[in-house]
Amino acid sequence: MKIYTKMGDEGKTSLVNSSKIEKSDIRLDVYGTSDELNSCIGIVIAKLKKINFENDVLEFLFDIQKKMFDFGSLLACDKKDWVKYNLSLIENEHINKIESMIDELESKNSKINFFILPGGSEEAAYLHLVRTVCRRLERNLVHFYNLKKEETCFELLVYINRLSDYFFVLARYVNQSLGISEEAWH
Repeated sequence: MKIYTKMGDEGKTSLVNSSKIEKSDIRLDVYGTSDELNSCIGIVIAKLKKINFENDVLEFLFDIQKKMFDFGSLLACDKKDWVKYNLSLIENEHINKIESMIDELESKNSKINFFILPGGSEEAAYLHLVRTVCRRLERNLVHFYNLKKEETCFELLVYINRLSDYFFVLARYVNQSLGISEEAWH
């Protein structure tokens, strides 16, 4: 099987139900941004592996990558068709897992009452980049739901919102674990 199909050469692509849409459609912008986020998470995983960072963090990041593929497939069709195509959903249990990971890391982080500059270690800097791509994905998702007037999936919005919080807390945790102090913004 060849990697290229030539099906998208005219600026259109197929959704899960085989319907064609323009590649400029907001739906593609949303799941394209989720793909970008997933790739950025892959960079973070590679960076953290290189320094032998904590295995449970790496495993959770791998789980997030898998969920991002689920996220993209959910957006590649209408919500009413999710069951028909047997898609893996993003549900409250996934949101709860992120929240528990945030709480766990946050309990280990030093307390702050100021804004910090993104950066510190290279790994944390990449995590801040991941966080901002995640925030863009969230904005695109809200725009998609507003523009398309499709049934909003509250769990998708909450999942992406919590995910960006997780990346912020993880960036702080990585810096702290590496003994790198954060720069306050004044």
